[in-house]
Amino acid sequence: MLDPVRRSLGRHLRALRIAAGMSQSAAGTAVFLSPQSIGRIEDGQYTRVSNLHINALCDLYGVTGDGREVLLGLVQQAREARRSARPDWWSPFTDLLSADELDRLVLEQHAIAGTAFGSTLIPGLAHTADYRCAFEQILHPQDSPTDIARRVELAEQRSKRLHTNNFRVSIYILESALWHVIGGPGVMHTQLAHLAEISARPTVSVRVIGREVNSHIGFHLASFVLLEFGVLLAGDPPEPPEVFIDGAPRSLRLQREGDIGHYRAATDELSRIALSESASRTLLHQITQDYRA
Repeated sequence: MLDPVRRSLGRHLRALRIAAGMSQSAAGTAVFLSPQSIGRIEDGQYTRVSNLHINALCDLYGVTGDGREVLLGLVQQAREARRSARPDWWSPFTDLLSADELDRLVLEQHAIAGTAFGSTLIPGLAHTADYRCAFEQILHPQDSPTDIARRVELAEQRSKRLHTNNFRVSIYILESALWHVIGGPGVMHTQLAHLAEISARPTVSVRVIGREVNSHIGFHLASFVLLEFGVLLAGDPPEPPEVFIDGAPRSLRLQREGDIGHYRAATDELSRIALSESASRTLLHQITQDYRA
């Protein structure tokens, strides 16, 4: 499972290896690790690695002084975090999650901001229990009622992140997604009322791209979430963002700088064309009443 400290360590080591012009295979051979182990370290995944290995990589990449101390400090932080770790709240649900989905959940807990775009459905963090239940029944028709209930419980636990003060969320939704009926009119009525309610929170922004906007970027985007992070090490820039593209059967994780830049630009364009927060809330109330009728 991904660890934010190990993610930072891996990012530093990957950049140093690339700057040294070495492959993962060559680096692994030089320090007596497999290429797979080098890959896991660089991806931020747990891999048993000693100070001897890190010092050997530093020698290989020409890292000395403060740079070496930073890397060894990250290794120590990761060890201490692992020793003191308690079972995570999502531990009972790991059998329902792919590796990328589990990483996404971990990253959501450490992100300081997120942008979610819904092209055809309401973004997941804003789901009500009934909407999520209908969603899961469509996506996982082979699941037992017990596992569907567990998936809904997992989603409800994740949505608690919206109630915290250290996580700011911007939600953009195409108006057409508000008319895609999931679970029936009653479920939609409650779901849109919930959207309007959370949009009033100081850390949550909900904005709708109206149907009157023609030929815009939203038509060309799948639903996605962009997660942003703070500074892990003093003097360093913020940890790099990541994007998760939603889709069946699994979401797609993007980490390359070019991909992130594309979705940052898309987010800027969505912000430019979307209704204001207050106008979006008014529209949500209007459509909610239509579902009641």
